[in-house]
Amino acid sequence: MTEPFFDALVMAGTREGALDPMAVHAGVSNKCLADVCGRPMISRVLEALAASPHIRSIAVSIQNPDILLKSGGIGRLIAQHNITFAPSGAGPALSVLKAMENKKPFAPLLVTTADSALLTREIVDYFCARAREPDADLFVGFAARTRLKRAYPDVRRTYLRFRDDHYSGCNLYAFSTRASLKAAAFWAEADRLRKQPYKLVARFGLGSLALFALNRLTLAAALARAGATLGLTAAPVIMPFAHAAIDVDKPDDLALVQRILNADS
Repeated sequence: MTEPFFDALVMAGTREGALDPMAVHAGVSNKCLADVCGRPMISRVLEALAASPHIRSIAVSIQNPDILLKSGGIGRLIAQHNITFAPSGAGPALSVLKAMENKKPFAPLLVTTADSALLTREIVDYFCARAREPDADLFVGFAARTRLKRAYPDVRRTYLRFRDDHYSGCNLYAFSTRASLKAAAFWAEADRLRKQPYKLVARFGLGSLALFALNRLTLAAALARAGATLGLTAAPVIMPFAHAAIDVDKPDDLALVQRILNADS
């Protein structure tokens, strides 16, 4: 029998001072409440996590928990699974860092997002099983473009280009050891310096950047080099589920997610 290993953190906050176009389109105060086939999309994420035997507890990072507590269906789900709330920072990186720093003693943390409306227990179980392996401090979920295009030829995602394939992120992160705090701290620094990219470039050195630009690195090699720079070990989890890389950032994404769910029902 699988023993719970991860605490889960669902990112549902909004960046300070930013108006989320998806929330505006859906006519809700927070896009996590956007209707997906008759249900707020965050409820699908919470149910997938709650169903996994790898998950010990669930917390939601959001500025205003009342918007969830006052939503009948979500409120009942929160009570049923003892879901708690975590402080939300100025951006996602600071929210994760706060959550990790507030965990005493340290506990492995699985991070995902409230807009991952196609998340299922199967996806969570697959990722967690591989992120429990002792060969890395940090695990990041990816799906290959070849798999995505085969399943959904018209899908539009952002891809990172590597020697072995192009990959799209799956909004799945496992901070498995205390050393992974360094990755959370760097993420927060990167968010703070996003308008000064040259300072981030300096952290990794021209050699690594040249290898990446020349398409000489596989995804695994690139993560290993990045992790070594930060003083930790990092590894990808290549997901066999194309829909694991599809989240809801814009109206076209919402329409695609609803088509997928309707086709499966």
